[in-house]
This record gives sequence, structure tokens and C-alpha cells, in this order.
Amino acid sequence: MLRRIAAVGLLAVGAVMFLRRLRQWAGEPPVQRTSHKEAIEPPELVARYSRFMGLPPMRLIRAYLARYVAAGAVQWRILDVGCGPGWFPLELAEVAPNAHVTGVDLSHPMTVTAVAHAANHRSVERVHFAQARGEVLPFADGTFDLVVSTLALHHLQDPVAALEELRRVVRPSGRIVVFDTRRNLHPWLWTALKVSQAFVDGLALCENGEPAASIGASYTASEAQRLALQAGWERVQARAGIGWIVLERRAAPTASLPLPPVPRPRR
Repeated sequence: MLRRIAAVGLLAVGAVMFLRRLRQWAGEPPVQRTSHKEAIEPPELVARYSRFMGLPPMRLIRAYLARYVAAGAVQWRILDVGCGPGWFPLELAEVAPNAHVTGVDLSHPMTVTAVAHAANHRSVERVHFAQARGEVLPFADGTFDLVVSTLALHHLQDPVAALEELRRVVRPSGRIVVFDTRRNLHPWLWTALKVSQAFVDGLALCENGEPAASIGASYTASEAQRLALQAGWERVQARAGIGWIVLERRAAPTASLPLPPVPRPRR
């Protein structure tokens, strides 16, 4: 019995020492923001990113986001800026069966991949893709009821100009939701990402320095909120999770009709 207790104790001490050394090896999350590539262009990296975004954890996150952003959608016009391989626009079309979804991405190979993914999808008639820069969107003012962007904010060279464009193409009372990674994420999550980058090549996209490069290029929630305010957003809300931020311009409340005056009782 004593030997078993001693063995368990030694294992626990060894695990603690190993985790401590792992944290030391990984270092701390970046404090200063560093710029990142605007788009993923090499076909091999596009394929790897597409596979990464198709992993079960990423599908679960997108499923939650799709239900959150499309809640109450009827015949909405939805735009996804920085749509990547097109998974999120297709999932938005699933949860909003009467909506029309447009996805744009700066990368031509990524746009081609998104079109290929949509070709065999049952929502293909309601989902369209185009190549476009987030800072210069090819749509008229107030075209969309909802504008979303996932994991793209940290790629943008001029985030304020892009956020201004998101505001321009949504109707005045419409909603904008931007989801992205967070630079000041939890230290243990940073350690897990560094381990994945070092040992899991297909997941890490090591040639592009991922996932550390995206974390280093990301914003904190307060930084993202300041960018949105500079871009003229109203009704701004920024929230932070363990490793992500959600920046939102909430939809304007529905105007209520004035109540008729209450008749005074006759004396």
C-alpha cells in the first residue's frame, strides 16, 4: 500500500515538473501585436487550412456561431467577409433556410476551394462566393441584413477601413459580428497551441508559422472595440473568451409604435 502511494506521489511530482518545464518552454503569449499575411495563397497551405477548419472542434465552434448570429433570420441577406474555404457560409445557410449567403475572401485559391465545397451542398442555390478585399467590398450601401467575419480580423492590413466597409454594406439597423482569436489568451492555451505547432504538422500549418503567428497578429477585446469605434460603429459590444474575442454591432431595437392616450374618465 505504501509503495503504491509513493509511486502515485512520484508520478504526480513528475507530472507537475513536466508541465512546469513545458510552460517555461512555451513562454508567455505575445504582448505586442505583430502583422501577419493577408491571405493564404499556396495550394498546399489552402488544402491544409481547409482540413484544419473541417476538424470536429472547429465544426462545433462554427455550429455554435452559426446558431448565434443567425438567430431570428427569415429572408436575410448575409455576408461573410474572409470566408476561407466556405464552411461557415454553408452552415449559415443550413441554420437560416430562407437566407441568401455571400462569402468573400481575398485569396483566389481559397475562393475556388469554397466554390468546390458548395457545388455538392444542398444549399448551393442560396450560397455564392467571390474574391474581394475586406477593405474594398464590391457591394452597395446597406445591401445586407447581417455581416459576419470569422478568424479574419488579424489578417487585415487596414482593420479600421475593413470595419468601416462592414458597417457600410449592412443596413443601418443591421447587425455585424466579428469572431477572431485573442492575443492575450490563457497561458495554458498558448502552451497547448505551441505544442500542436511543434508536433502536429497538419494541424499547425508550420510553413505559415501557425497557430502562433495568428495569435501574435490578433487583438485584445479592448483593442478590437477601439478599432470598431474608430470605424464609426454604433451599439458596440466586445467580449472575450478563453482564446477568442467576439466584436459585435448589435441590431437596432425595433421601433415601437406610440401608445394611444388613455381616455380620462368622465366625472
